[in-house]
Amino acid sequence: MKHNPFEIIIDNVLAGAAYTSQSSDSASVKERHMDKVEKILIVTLVVSLAAMLFLMGVSICSYWYAGTHPDYGMMTVKTGDVTWVCLTDHGTTIGCDTVEAYK
Repeated sequence: MKHNPFEIIIDNVLAGAAYTSQSSDSASVKERHMDKVEKILIVTLVVSLAAMLFLMGVSICSYWYAGTHPDYGMMTVKTGDVTWVCLTDHGTTIGCDTVEAYK
């Protein structure tokens, strides 16, 4: 005999309601144990969610900082007998000049 899935769900809900309405000691111990497990699961979920949001915030801030703050550097290039000094920012050459201009 085939049952409708909704009938099965309703039967399970009614059976669960009947189980929780019993006033036996074993039922209350099981309920208290489930309460502890549920609290542990909820705390674990909240802590992991907070850690994930914190790491996402740090990642966003680091990308923003790297993109908006300069990272100037100097690079020397020798071509023949002339030595060039080039100013770079994040690996992109901004400009070059000869070393003799700064002596």
